Amino acid sequence: MLYGRLAGLALISLVMFAILGSARLALISLVPNLLPVTMAYGLWGYVYGEVNLAVAVVGSFTFGIIVDDTVHFATKFHRYGAMPGATPETAVRQSLHAAGLPAVLAAMVLISGFAVLCFSGFAVNRQMGALAGATIAIGLLVELFLLPALLLQFGRTAAPAGPAR
Repeated sequence: MLYGRLAGLALISLVMFAILGSARLALISLVPNLLPVTMAYGLWGYVYGEVNLAVAVVGSFTFGIIVDDTVHFATKFHRYGAMPGATPETAVRQSLHAAGLPAVLAAMVLISGFAVLCFSGFAVNRQMGALAGATIAIGLLVELFLLPALLLQFGRTAAPAGPAR
């Protein structure tokens, strides 16, 4: 599972680089993809003290869910940042406006769906539902607060096309 996760991470990074055309943006996008799973596992370990097979699997599929929001936000930032006269601030603001509400709604639906598993009589389902919901909630918070800050700090926008003066 570890090798599969590393291979997935490498492929996602390559695809992000190909889509965005920027190694900087591809690397920045890894932070909000990896941090929620790491934080959720840390929280889980602190509260429950053990990670079983069901809990270990959650990191793999929630990573894929979290990447989706990052792709939307990063591609919008790249597109809005390439517009003439764009600044990182305007690109982040427009990206939040375009991708923020859909990310919140999708996260609410997914968290609700996984919360249903918390009522299962089967412990494995309860654990998967709780950790997946927590991971997606943390992912949404990282997406809405940390990613814009990272993009403002490190994600320079593209220079507008046209002759240099």
